[in-house]
Amino acid sequence: MDERAGRKLAQTLALPTIGTIGILLLAKEERIVSEIAPLLDDLIDQGTWISPTFYQQILQMAGEE
Repeated sequence: MDERAGRKLAQTLALPTIGTIGILLLAKEERIVSEIAPLLDDLIDQGTWISPTFYQQILQMAGEE
């Protein structure tokens, strides 16, 4: 399912939402993954656009700055 369509449906149903970046941050917090930078790089390589500023913010949140 397209993430935007999924978010819209979840909001219509009053369900909480979390995006791909949020899932990556949770996986890091739960020690499911050790680093999210390589995963972000993979997303970017596959065509996901993440601004350089947001990329750095994500790494700071994950403690990977």
